[in-house]
Amino acid sequence: MTGGQHFWAIIVVAIWAAFIAIAVYVAYRSIPNPVTIKKPAPAPPRPYRVFTTRHDEEVHARDLVAHYEASPIKSQTIVFEHAEQWRRSNADRLDDLQIHAASDPYLTLLVDQSGSLRDNGAAKELASALLIVGSKLEAARIRYEMLGFTTVSWKGGRSRQDWIKQGRPNAPGRLCDLRHIVYKSFDEPTSELKVTLPLMTANAILKENVDGEAVLWAQARARKYENWVCVVVSDGAPVDDSTLQANPTAGEDSILTAHLVDVVASLESESGTVIGGVGLLHGIDRFYKIHGLAEQFADFPVEIAKVINKCLSQTSAKPS
Repeated sequence: MTGGQHFWAIIVVAIWAAFIAIAVYVAYRSIPNPVTIKKPAPAPPRPYRVFTTRHDEEVHARDLVAHYEASPIKSQTIVFEHAEQWRRSNADRLDDLQIHAASDPYLTLLVDQSGSLRDNGAAKELASALLIVGSKLEAARIRYEMLGFTTVSWKGGRSRQDWIKQGRPNAPGRLCDLRHIVYKSFDEPTSELKVTLPLMTANAILKENVDGEAVLWAQARARKYENWVCVVVSDGAPVDDSTLQANPTAGEDSILTAHLVDVVASLESESGTVIGGVGLLHGIDRFYKIHGLAEQFADFPVEIAKVINKCLSQTSAKPS
């Protein structure tokens, strides 16, 4: 093949290659675009509502002790002696109870007092654990208060009765009478707990738990303080049968669970606020980024102390 023939052969091949490329491109463009099915955006949670606050209570535990405890002195002795027994039986874990603060925080211990704590003496174990932790907080000179949350009665109480009288309107929102209990305020000494914590063992106190509103209550009480830390001690998700029966779910969650998730997420984004949770026999990690789990009764004091330390480590350092 001469040089000229070689040249024209190359040109022919190039032209054929171009034609083939054009044909492939045209064929590709002629294929209809596949249908893209967009997943629907998740529905926002239903707005949280409260049917009425008329029957809610905020009360100091001292005002309830005589009413709910037939023998307050005996109950105080049982909780105190149980705490001392834990210290003797767990001498090798006492170092795990040390609490350290890198700042000057105000700490709220917010305790779920749901009916499930009646089982297997869990309430007594919890009351003793809180007495132990309270003494450690006092030794560390950390200003703290201890609060509890439950409901006044089962089955919605007077709030549900009002709802029924009004014709049972749809989706009434929270439908029970809250009871928020102060076991020790910021201004009271730890010795107050020896008088008040035995109330936590009274079965008549332990009912339903509306966690989201309890967290907001604790926040409102500490509003004037900077560097606020809240540690929620709970054995599971929020539950109030009256509310759950009268309201549709918010997505996959009940309105009480959805509200707790929203409240905690909001607090976690606030400057100067740290929140964490301790699960008692049941995990609560879906609610709190900072969390711990006490898998048995003997772990209660240590796990509460660990989560307190985790939260305190996130607070602003003391000025030098």
